[in-house]
Amino acid sequence: MEVNVVDPFFRKGYRFAGRAEVLTEGPVFEAICARFAAERGTDRRRINGAVLVDVTAAEALVSPAYDDGTTETVIAKRWAEHHSGHYDAWLAGR
Repeated sequence: MEVNVVDPFFRKGYRFAGRAEVLTEGPVFEAICARFAAERGTDRRRINGAVLVDVTAAEALVSPAYDDGTTETVIAKRWAEHHSGHYDAWLAGR
């Protein structure tokens, strides 16, 4: 399995690859649920499953938006405006 985690404003992040296992019961699953409850206050009843990834490779990801020399500040501002517009449209439609 491959998981990409990218900051929506800076358009940078990481790619993790490895073998994944879907857990819906057992001691490892319960330990994951307990951790989410302790660290995030997640109600155990809301958790139906978890994916445990044995990461075998990790690498940095950088958007092609940087290829032309555009700075991080410009890209972050561009995406902040983009997301703000979607939020404003969503609020207007409520």
